[in-house]
Parts: sequence; C-alpha cells; structure tokens
Amino acid sequence: MLPEAAVRDENEYVLRQLQPRDVEGYLELYETIWGTRHTPEWFQWRFQENPYVDHVPVFVATTDGDVVATRPFFVLPMSIGGTETLALLTVDTMVHPDHRRQGLFTALTEASIQWYARREPTFVFNQPTTAARPGFLNLGWHELTPSVNFHRIQRPGALMAKHVESDQRVPWHLPPVVRSLATAVRDLSDVLRDGDASAVRERPDVHPEVLSSLYHRRKPDAIHAVRDEAYYRWRFASPEWTRRTYLADAGPETVGALVRTRTTHEDITVTQVADIVPLTGGEDWETAVSSLLNRAIVDHRDSDLLSIPEGVVPPAILLRLGFLPDNRLPLSLFSGNDSVLCVRPLTEDGQWQLDQECVRDPDGWLLGYGEQDTV
Repeated sequence: MLPEAAVRDENEYVLRQLQPRDVEGYLELYETIWGTRHTPEWFQWRFQENPYVDHVPVFVATTDGDVVATRPFFVLPMSIGGTETLALLTVDTMVHPDHRRQGLFTALTEASIQWYARREPTFVFNQPTTAARPGFLNLGWHELTPSVNFHRIQRPGALMAKHVESDQRVPWHLPPVVRSLATAVRDLSDVLRDGDASAVRERPDVHPEVLSSLYHRRKPDAIHAVRDEAYYRWRFASPEWTRRTYLADAGPETVGALVRTRTTHEDITVTQVADIVPLTGGEDWETAVSSLLNRAIVDHRDSDLLSIPEGVVPPAILLRLGFLPDNRLPLSLFSGNDSVLCVRPLTEDGQWQLDQECVRDPDGWLLGYGEQDTV
C-alpha cells in the first residue's frame, strides 16, 4: 500500500492504488480537467487490460472518498540495445482545481516511484509540456529532447476555421500561410498517384500476428516498445479510435505494414500513422514505407490532418509527401506543441540500473504514437 498523506488544510488526503469503486470518480475528474467524458470501457482498455502487469497501474489521492488527484501509468515492454525491460509512461496527470497547491502531484509521484522501485519496471518516461515539466524535473526526471511531430495538412480551411473559432482573432500572417498550405496540398495531390500504392493492401483493424512478425525481422538498437502480439492487441484497441492496417508487398512477400488510427474531436478529423513495421531498414524498406504512406494519404483525403512522430520515417520521405514538422515555420505558427522527452530511473536513490549513457542519449530513442499518451 502507498503511504497516507498528512492532513493539509483540514482535508485528509489518502494516497493509494485505485480501486474499482474509484473508476467513476476518475472519469469525472478527467472531464473536469480536460473537458472530455470517457466511458468505463475506455478506462478498462486503458488500464485494466494492460497485459504486462497483474495490477491496475493507477494511483489516486482521495478525500472523503472522492478522487481529487491521479498518478496513472502505461506499463510498456521496452527494448534498449536489444535488452528488454518494463518501463512506465506517465499519463493523465490530474489534480482537481480545488485541491491544487497541496503537494498532491509531488506526493503521488514520489509514492508511486517508491512502490515501483521494488518491482520489475526499471525506468519511467514521458513528454511533459512546459507547464508540467518543472514538477517532473524537481522529482529527478532528466530532460532529453523536444518532441516533434510531422503533419500533412489535408484540409487547411477546416484548421483555419478552428483556429479562428478558438482564438477569436486572425493574426495578420495566417491567411497567406493558409493559402500557401492549400496551394501546396493541391500541388502535392497532383504528384500522388494511386499507382504508387498499387502494391499496398488494406485490411480493417489491427493484425497482431502479422505486425509482430514484421517487427521481429529487423529491430533497431534505439529505445522503443517491443512489438509482441500482446502489445498490438492491447495498445491499439482503444474504443474511441478506428483502426486500419496497410500491408506492402514485394512479389509474394509482405515486406512492411502501416497502422493508422483515426478520431474526430471538436469537428477536426485526425488520422495518425500509429505504427510502421519493420522499424528500420534499407532502400527496400524506404520504398515500402513510401508506398504505405502514399496509400494512406490517398485514402484519407477527407481527414483534416495526417500526423506521424519525428524519427519513425526518414524526414526526406515525409517532406517529399507533404508532411511538415510542427517546430518550424509554417506549422509552428499553429502548433502548441511544447512537449519534451524526459526520463527517470525507477530507484528511490535515483541511480540507474541500466546503461545511463544509452537511456539519456537524446538521439537514442525511437518512439511512435504507441509509446506516447495518444491512440
């Protein structure tokens, strides 16, 4: 059990692992913080069905039985230079507005680290924003590198309308930028041809056996999640995203696969390139990846945005297909992405059990959307 927190401002906060009766309170707190109401099925998939642990990796602070703060994790199988280990990814950091500045974020995080320090996971990582990052750094996290995403703007007008709606103003530089993006999308549409993706097959949902087999053909040395069949069955089974798998063939052999996930939020439809396997390769792999991406682009012209994390695909391929990084102009004008990859050992004294130089190398990570708090 986690230790209980002290009495603060006449509220007795109890820190403990989440219990079944807390699920509704968790969902209510999530709605209060993020404005989105999720279902019990979503929570069950996200935390209770994790195949790598025999417990629900969520810790809560309660007062009078109400959930007022949370410290949840994804538990992921990770590979570091070929060595496999379990790691934690922090997700859904929440403290109720009425209970902030009571030390709950720090108390919950410290207590969960102490709890896991005696168990199998060896490190914890995340991609906190500028607002959240100081809290993690104060607790021993190490800052590595900014998180960058590449986006292909399929429908610039829809994104512009959403920007205007949210900001209630139009900066002077945005209309020309949007016109330029629209022209670029039109010109790139002339480049893309269905024939470029003729060797690509589409299948509904996710196919763990095929995807895991392709992953194991060539694994990178970079830090990444181990793509076993259990990983695919759980990680891409969100009840709130639709899924589709594309398979690239070279003769009778399947040589690559792309998993896309898709959702609509606040009238903006986002399609994510959630996974590509194998994770690395040579010229033949790059040819397969280009064909897979081309097919995904052609099939999702009605999406407002196609997204993929930096590092999954060589930048030259993404730029040729019209994807742009969100940390440079013009997308930096729209993007609010200020996340940075951070990592901490899961030991009470902050000492590493793994190769510290490897884990703290900012160029030594290969993270898709499955290793992030998304999909």
